[in-house]
Amino acid sequence: MASLGRLSLYAAVAVALSPLVVLVLASLLGPGQYQLPPLPPSAEGYVEALTLGMPRALMNSTIVAIISTAIALAVSVPTAYSVARLGFRPRFFIAVLATVALTRSIPPSTLLTAVYQILWSLGLTNNLLGYPWHCRYT
Repeated sequence: MASLGRLSLYAAVAVALSPLVVLVLASLLGPGQYQLPPLPPSAEGYVEALTLGMPRALMNSTIVAIISTAIALAVSVPTAYSVARLGFRPRFFIAVLATVALTRSIPPSTLLTAVYQILWSLGLTNNLLGYPWHCRYT
């Protein structure tokens, strides 16, 4: 008999993976079919997605995710390094938190025109390189 810890680990993995299993089974449903498991399973949805431009959309999403992650790392890694090396000063930390709170209180829609003008002057409108900057800062 398996230990209680191992059994609870298996139960947690099963609970965590169950939405993924339902998602894959639902993707195999045919048109107008509303039952799980799908009888018979159909890959028609995958064929339609691949012929209607899904690879290009996935590539665009991947590019945006990579650039957004790079931007976040470029800002956060030096910040974390400086906090770790220089130590923790409570007064400075409170000032930084207050500054962040004040800047986050400005609605992003008020910054939209300024961000667009900056992106336009840099030639980053209507392309995949400008979209992560727009998403990150508005």
